[in-house]
Amino acid sequence: MALASCASMFRSPQPASVRVLNDAAGEPRMRVRIATEAAEARFGATGDVVVDNHPGLGRPVTLRSPVRVRLGESGWIVTDHGGATRHFDRGQPLALRHADGADIAFGETPYPGVVLLHTRPTLSPGVFDVVNHVPIERYLPGVVAKELYPNWHAAAFETQAIAARSYALHERQRRMGRGDHFDIESTDRDQVYGGATTNQTALRAVEATRGLVLTYRGHLLRAYYSSTCGGRPGSARDTWPTGRGFEYNLAAPLQGREREHACQTSPLYAWTVERSTDDVLRRVQAWGAASGYAVRNMASLARVEVFRRNEAGRAAEFRLYDAQGKWWALSAEQFRNASNHPATGLPNIVRETRIHSGDVEVRIDRGRVAYTGRGFGHGVGMCQFCTQTFATRGESARGILARFYPDTSIETRY
Repeated sequence: MALASCASMFRSPQPASVRVLNDAAGEPRMRVRIATEAAEARFGATGDVVVDNHPGLGRPVTLRSPVRVRLGESGWIVTDHGGATRHFDRGQPLALRHADGADIAFGETPYPGVVLLHTRPTLSPGVFDVVNHVPIERYLPGVVAKELYPNWHAAAFETQAIAARSYALHERQRRMGRGDHFDIESTDRDQVYGGATTNQTALRAVEATRGLVLTYRGHLLRAYYSSTCGGRPGSARDTWPTGRGFEYNLAAPLQGREREHACQTSPLYAWTVERSTDDVLRRVQAWGAASGYAVRNMASLARVEVFRRNEAGRAAEFRLYDAQGKWWALSAEQFRNASNHPATGLPNIVRETRIHSGDVEVRIDRGRVAYTGRGFGHGVGMCQFCTQTFATRGESARGILARFYPDTSIETRY
């Protein structure tokens, strides 16, 4: 899994007056965006579905499952199993839940808690976001089960649970400060979430670590993690913004340094990919155009060099040279994303052609670009394949986390 920056991360947080969403026992509730810009959505349950867009005002409607929801000019249009249609005010989010409190299915995936639909009028009058409101301890099993292989060691699952909880609560805090209608994405833009799970190892790991988070100097740590470090961990300051509102990426435990690694069992510990120079150039140009970077004007690609490495020896910054010797600087993560960016007329990137990390050496010869790389993902923080190996050696979650996030503490937050 690769936690990556997204467009919203490059905007400074805006102060807002928000209500802290906790349950009666103080457990935080997560607002997880499970779909965006949907034009229609289907929800099912083993029984009836309760629909409401004025929670607490006594106006819920119970409908036969499954129900279909779309937006019309007059508001939300909800059609039940028998074809009966109800209309709801589009000025408020639409809430849906299982009548008996069980999981509610969105598409084919069951989700615990409640689902809220939010209009996106600045994008289109007919689209909406689907957001799962769920207590964090019911959210986390659906993350941990997706992030790790099901047969991995219990201590690896516990390590993942603490890191995922820490990241989720940090992102929740950041999003609530901005006044957003969701806290976290359900994809690898944040951390992958698969809804309700029956994975007993994941469920037990979350229960065993309930409320535990990583902190640094008393503050919640944004505990990044990725699949495979390749032996050279990345640095948050080289990967994401560090300006106003993003100072957390300067935290010392999130910077790469030499350490023991044990991810040699990963299929992407070391890899090579070869593409045509034209393919790479066109993708880099397309990425530059989409991201607003001057590299969009690059007319040829003659050489790619590592310009700077971090303390662990991992590539941190590249320079891309054209045939005239002019160069453009990109961070390692930017270069990875640019190399994988879609471009008109080029085939989709697949596993065999994907650049899996920014820790690469690049050689250009006779119209071909050869990438020799290490690892999968940004490499910041916990390495999942290292974690599994350390767990099989008998190390505890606390001991493993101390390897990846030095000088941090583990605290109970609720």
